[in-house]
Amino acid sequence: MLHRLLSATAITLTLGVSSICAARDSTWLICQGVATQGQEQFHVVANVVEHRDPSGEGRDLEVTLIRGTHMASATAKDPHGDGLGAIKLRVGTFKGTVQWNGDEDAPVVVLAGTYNAKLACTNLDDDAIGH
Repeated sequence: MLHRLLSATAITLTLGVSSICAARDSTWLICQGVATQGQEQFHVVANVVEHRDPSGEGRDLEVTLIRGTHMASATAKDPHGDGLGAIKLRVGTFKGTVQWNGDEDAPVVVLAGTYNAKLACTNLDDDAIGH
């Protein structure tokens, strides 16, 4: 079921973000893992796209979190300019920080806030731009 959800999400998002990925200076990750909130554990999927902002001078981090049937998206300015710092973000029911480890071979995104998770990611850059 989760595999089908990720496939459908990747197909849908390819249509919406392929122009961003074609810029070749962005990072697109699909991440999944188990989050904890108190004693509760649940699966979370994150779509993370780091790219140039509309001005071309700064960076934006777009994050979509999916938890069951709930999905929410938000965009944050990247104050570090490299997608590596912990960025404060409010996405739907999540409020906290999102941080990418910067490793393109074994990417990990950490959510710390309303719930906490260490999400293993797949880098979709090469697939999205046809390499």
